[in-house]
Amino acid sequence: QLKTYLNYEESESGVSVVAVCGNRIGASLKNGIGTIYYKNKHHFFRELGVFIENAKKSDNFDITEDASFETMGVMFNMSSTAPATVKGNKELLNYLVIMGYNMVMLYTEDTIRMDKYPCFGLFRGRYTPEEIREIDDYAYNLGIEMIPCVECYGHMNAYLKWDEAKPIKD
Repeated sequence: QLKTYLNYEESESGVSVVAVCGNRIGASLKNGIGTIYYKNKHHFFRELGVFIENAKKSDNFDITEDASFETMGVMFNMSSTAPATVKGNKELLNYLVIMGYNMVMLYTEDTIRMDKYPCFGLFRGRYTPEEIREIDDYAYNLGIEMIPCVECYGHMNAYLKWDEAKPIKD
């Protein structure tokens, strides 16, 4: 799934690459053999990007990277305008894992679907529980923890304008 983003192809006549899970994080290419060193799943994808970038420039390199933080994450605001599509979220996740991120928060207010409250997120675009699950599963396969942030108190002006919200208005 990252081939498009990293611009590489698999081939029998290409460079052999071995993945080594351990304490080192890095990439090397020596004597036609490539090695990707990783501690966690997201490190593998980051170092795949490092390997490909350097293999285009040299046939001999040895790079070690230090992970300064256990968690490197970002929060995307999915409430100010229409939320990104599931496909758009997957594209973001692909770029993020190549950059070494392992946590993403999707900040939502009323951009989630709640069947009991049909006006919740009405006309704003919203995620179904299945879509959130699909994005989370995709992130998990990349080694990224996806955290959906449902912010309600003090941020519900878009929802509170509807009649169905009258019982909860203060």
